[in-house]
Amino acid sequence: MKPFNQRLQIRTVLKRWEKQYGDTYKEWPDKLKISKGLAKLNLSRCGAKAVDDVIGNKSWTHFMCMTCEGYKSRGVFINEDYVCLDCIKDSLDLFKNDVKLGVSK
Repeated sequence: MKPFNQRLQIRTVLKRWEKQYGDTYKEWPDKLKISKGLAKLNLSRCGAKAVDDVIGNKSWTHFMCMTCEGYKSRGVFINEDYVCLDCIKDSLDLFKNDVKLGVSK
């Protein structure tokens, strides 16, 4: 289990963007425009919203929770999927209710 690190996602977004789209800039000039927009940001200090605004969505600074399917900024990577903090808390509440009801293991 590994926590999601949004700051790391923000700091590395330009490098990841160029790795994914760098060789397609001739065919997709909009990707080059986004790359230039990301390069103008101070990725060490800016927030996710600034990056999201340049790219046009949250998928590069957030993860999609495998349980609720929402874009989230806090959670953990379990096996091969991310689970958000809200879904983890909901799961823990289910276990707490089992204990209160006397449900055995």
